Amino acid sequence: MSQKIILNLLQKVQSGELDLDDAEKAIAAAKQPEDVTYKVSQKGAISFYRIRRMPITLYVQELEKIVEVFNTNEFQIFLSENESTLSRK
Repeated sequence: MSQKIILNLLQKVQSGELDLDDAEKAIAAAKQPEDVTYKVSQKGAISFYRIRRMPITLYVQELEKIVEVFNTNEFQIFLSENESTLSRK
């Protein structure tokens, strides 16, 4: 959430236009993750946006290999065995 939006909300709370509960709800709603988007880059790779701060760019062969690995039982077993040590954000 940008500082400009936060300052605007604070000004509305201060002026009485908005109560504190509504401001908190607006902040919580604005923090919801945005949908992932993707497009073909100038070099012919696929760039994914809104996963991280910077785009993640993969060539088709790399993406196909990742998808292939994700769809294996071996990888699913790996995920379940390491669930307790994996981080989520």
